[in-house]
Amino acid sequence: MKNSTQIWPATGWQNVQGDDVLGLATDMNINVTMGDSIYFIVNQNGNYGNDGTKWNPSITYIERASSAFGSEQGRNNWYYQIWDGTAYKNMTWDSVGARWRGNKDWDIISKEWMHPDGNDVVLKWAAPQTGSIRISGSVAKHPVNLQGDGVRVKIMKNNTQVWPSVGWQSIQNNDAIGLTTDLNITVTTGDSIYFILNQNGNYGYDATRWNPSITYIVN
Repeated sequence: MKNSTQIWPATGWQNVQGDDVLGLATDMNINVTMGDSIYFIVNQNGNYGNDGTKWNPSITYIERASSAFGSEQGRNNWYYQIWDGTAYKNMTWDSVGARWRGNKDWDIISKEWMHPDGNDVVLKWAAPQTGSIRISGSVAKHPVNLQGDGVRVKIMKNNTQVWPSVGWQSIQNNDAIGLTTDLNITVTTGDSIYFILNQNGNYGYDATRWNPSITYIVN
């Protein structure tokens, strides 16, 4: 159950026979709000005799940048920032364009793409709890344009670079497929993960699609 709503099976109960050592597998995606409760319920069926049951569910919590996007800094632990050469600074919400802006015309983060303008533009995720996370997703030019000189990207955990191992990862101006990240790291509550987009040589035609996902595994 999710709160008072049944989510598996669709209705009624799922039976597990007395001699069934293989049992059943569950694999589903649902949305939750802070404070929601998920109940894994075992019922005795007719009588309680010999009803020992093995059930060790896992919750995988996925925080995707696009799902959290909106006018609020910190929603679902996501922030929209620029690097001014000395510090990460929050961008300002543009209600007309429905996107975040820095202090230059093309410092932009929208739901679909991000764009640097002298400053690096940065998606930041702040860890709400200690644990192991998986960072996944792809980054690519959007749209491709032969007039640009491409962009550079990297991922930092606090002050430590986690992808690529050193330097920047380059994305060419005509690369609509881009690069895929899939890495596992540990975090402590309050750690920051920075997804950083750099203009490379100049900022012309540097719109880039980057929708990273953060996955917690709680056993």
